[in-house]
Amino acid sequence: MAYSNKEVFTLSSISVIVTECIFNLVSIFIDTFLIARILTFTGYNLYYLGLFYAITFFVMMVFAILLNYTLKYIKLNYYLSLGAIFIMATVLVVYFLSETQLLEYMPLLAFCYGFGNAAFYVGHNNLSTYAVRSRYQIRFFSVKKSSVILIKTIVPLVLGTSITTMGFNVVAIIMAVFTLFLLVFSLLIKPDRKYQIKFKYFSYIKKIIKDKQKYKLLWHNYISGFLYGCSITELTMLFTYFVIKSFDGSNLYLGLAKTAMMVLAFINTLIFLKFYRKRRAKFFTMLPLIIVPIAGVIMTLLMNSYTILIFYTLYNIFVVIIESLTDMRRAGIIRLLSMHDDVIEHNAVYYSTQCLSRTIFFVLIMLAGLFDSQVFLIVLLFVFFANFVLMCINTYYTEKLLIEQDKTWHIENKIENK
Repeated sequence: MAYSNKEVFTLSSISVIVTECIFNLVSIFIDTFLIARILTFTGYNLYYLGLFYAITFFVMMVFAILLNYTLKYIKLNYYLSLGAIFIMATVLVVYFLSETQLLEYMPLLAFCYGFGNAAFYVGHNNLSTYAVRSRYQIRFFSVKKSSVILIKTIVPLVLGTSITTMGFNVVAIIMAVFTLFLLVFSLLIKPDRKYQIKFKYFSYIKKIIKDKQKYKLLWHNYISGFLYGCSITELTMLFTYFVIKSFDGSNLYLGLAKTAMMVLAFINTLIFLKFYRKRRAKFFTMLPLIIVPIAGVIMTLLMNSYTILIFYTLYNIFVVIIESLTDMRRAGIIRLLSMHDDVIEHNAVYYSTQCLSRTIFFVLIMLAGLFDSQVFLIVLLFVFFANFVLMCINTYYTEKLLIEQDKTWHIENKIENK
């Protein structure tokens, strides 16, 4: 049955898409160009980058759990509003403080950004389901995902060019205006139906610990989340450090490089989605497992602008395969284990596990900056590559288990239906 666009894209559902696009726009500004500004001002010292993200991810981990407990008392769109207010505060702090003051107030900046991210995550993670009826969700999610990819592709170049021509502070105040729009659109979202959400985080953990064999797939998924948080996250964040250092603090080159990498990642995602089949799982996981670490080791040993760009080109092409597999299977595991009532808890455990590993390893990056040790950084890079290899192996093993269990599930269903 066909549905008209008016049925699918109401003011509420459009507002969900717009809020995610604006959120990604402002996040790119903070995660790329604010970090580049701090690195340039501090002589490319990693201490403040490590400090900022260690606090950010710790705050995200704690409040993503705590805020979920308040779901039954507060409307979902209000979490987005709360996130918008704290992200706006982050941008305004950046605008009003001098570079020296910015370093002094770094913990406050990181807290605001971490809390804003946590609130946005809690609200948006559930609103996408409750703001759109089930029969419209395939079309809605395809448009939402395409819109976000477009933003992530175009925005780095636009921001890099704008900062180069207009200055950082002018762009910062424009970002503050966008966060105001984020707040307005969050208030326009009205859930399509009533919801009763109960969050049972620790009960859920006890349940999956009690029967580890039954929930083996879940544990592999959480291991992937932990390894993702101590490999892909850091390597992606360090892209800004390597590029800004190699090209003498040029925001234009940083934006151009980021956009080029996103275009390559988008093209490879389309290829992956077109040709991936379960029987090809080994081939698709072996590609990033072999190519990314080898390119990474070469970059680390022969560190220059060419090896950095070659590594990150290959990295962005192949890392999307692992990311796509992890995202697809996280939902597939819940379906296969018939744990639809535990979706919020499942996502919260995965998210908090990821944030925990990110916090730990950004503390290590902070220490590398504190001691100003290039050797420490090189050791960390090798650890990130090793974790990436382990994540690829774990992803393949999870995929293999999922295929075997999926076959068993279908056979059992056929027997029951006879």
